[in-house]
Amino acid sequence: MRTTMRDRQIYRSLRRRLRRRPELATENSLQEVLCAARVRHGLSRAQVAEVMGVDVEWVLAFESGDTDPRLSDIRLYAVAAQTMVRHAVLFEEGESES
Repeated sequence: MRTTMRDRQIYRSLRRRLRRRPELATENSLQEVLCAARVRHGLSRAQVAEVMGVDVEWVLAFESGDTDPRLSDIRLYAVAAQTMVRHAVLFEEGESES
C-alpha cells in the first residue's frame, strides 16, 4: 500500500505551517508531525501498523488525534515511521532537563 495523494497534501500543508510558525510544533500537533514523518518516508498506514503489531484502524485513530496514546505508543509509532521523538522536562523558563 502506497501513500495517498491526501497523505502527501497533509504533509506539505503541515510542513508549510511549521516553517512559518515553528511554535505550532507542540504536544497538540505531535501526532500530525509523526504522520508527516511517515508520509515523508513513503510509508503507508498499513506498513506502520504491521511494524507496530496493531490494526490500520488504530494507526488512523492515532494520526487523527482520536486517541490519548501512551508514551510507549508514541515511541513505537515513531520507530515504525522511521523517526524519533525527544522529550524534555522544563523546570523554569529557559532551563530544561533532557
